[in-house]
Amino acid sequence: MRQSYLTTSHYFNIPLILYFTLLISVCVLSANTEAADLAHKEVPTLNVDNVLLTSVELNEAGDSSELMGSWELIAGRYLNEQEQWVDYKDLNLVAIKVISKSHFSFTTMQIKDGVKSFWAAASGTYIIESKQYIEYPHLNSFNVGSEESFRFNFEIIEEHWHSKRFDLGKLKEVEVWKRIE
Repeated sequence: MRQSYLTTSHYFNIPLILYFTLLISVCVLSANTEAADLAHKEVPTLNVDNVLLTSVELNEAGDSSELMGSWELIAGRYLNEQEQWVDYKDLNLVAIKVISKSHFSFTTMQIKDGVKSFWAAASGTYIIESKQYIEYPHLNSFNVGSEESFRFNFEIIEEHWHSKRFDLGKLKEVEVWKRIE
C-alpha cells in the first residue's frame, strides 16, 4: 500500500515552525517574567516541551480523538505509475494502523501461499485540518523524506475510517479501515 506513494512536492516548513516555536517561547517567558516581577518571585525555568504546541491541539476544526485507536485495513486501492487502479485484495495485503494523539504507525504485510511477508511500514506524526488527515512519515520503508507529507480527505462512518489521498488534485489512493480496539 505505501509502495504506491509517488514522490510528491509537499514540504513541511521546518524553519517557519522553529520561528513560531521561538516566538511562543519568548511570549510565554515574557509573561512569566512580568508575573514573577509583580509577585517578587523567581521566574520558573521554561520547559520547551510545554511550549511547543501541535496543530492537532490548536486546530478547532480538527479533532484527533475520532481517529485515535487501532485500525485494520479492510479495503483499498491505489493508482499505479501506469495510471491503473490496483486493488489491495488482489495483492493480498493486510495492515494494522495505530493512531495516538499526535503519532501514527502502520505495518502492511502481503500474504502469499499462506505466508506473510513484509510489504511496507511507517511511523511519524500527523495533524488534522478540517476533514484532512495529514501524515508526516518520519520513519518509513518506502524512502520518503521526513519533510514530505501525505494528505487524506477522510470521514468516519460508524466504525469505519474512509480516506482518499489526492496528489496535485488527482485521486491516488482510497482506503477503508475498521476500528479494532
